[in-house]
Formats: sequence, structure tokens, C-alpha cells
Amino acid sequence: MLLSIIIHISCTSQNKTIHQEAQAKVNELRPLLSLSESQTIKFIRIETNYLKEIKKLPNSVELFEYNIHTKKIKEKRNSSLKTILSHEQLLRLDVIENNRINQIPIRVQ
Repeated sequence: MLLSIIIHISCTSQNKTIHQEAQAKVNELRPLLSLSESQTIKFIRIETNYLKEIKKLPNSVELFEYNIHTKKIKEKRNSSLKTILSHEQLLRLDVIENNRINQIPIRVQ
């Protein structure tokens, strides 16, 4: 009984941490993507589910197999994001997440 309580508390705190991680990421992206309140809430839910699935993957899986699983999970996340974000927002998200742009202020002289 005590063990099941400890496991439940551990899972609950891990879920809170995952949710907080997703919330922090989306809050950082919100001004960059010009997200509405509704989009922000949905994006947090999608990102939370994505992070939960990624963290569920066993560490014992070989790298090749791990990459296949993460690719499938990311594709699922991207298809969910396509339902809530505009094309322009998706492009900006891709640029930011894949480090295709330096996030350093540009000085104009």
C-alpha cells in the first residue's frame, strides 16, 4: 500500500514537472509566434503530451530504434500543431526549434 502511494506521488510530481516544462517552453515561444490565449492553452496541452511520450521511451532502446520512435512522436505532435497554428506560425516554430536562425540581436548601423 505504501509503495503504491509513493509511486503515485512520484508520477504526479513527474507529470507536474513535465507540464511546467511544457508551459515554460510555450510561454517563451508565445511572443515569438504571436500566439493567442486559446492557441497557448492548446499548445501547452500538445507539448505536455509530447514530452510525456518522449520520457516514456525506455533508455535501453538502441539509438536507431529510439530515433524512429521519437520521429513518430514528433510527427504526431506536428500534426496536432497544424490544427491550431497558422502556416506562418509553423514556419517560425520550425526555424526556432531547429536553430535555423541565430537568436542574437542584430545591430543595424
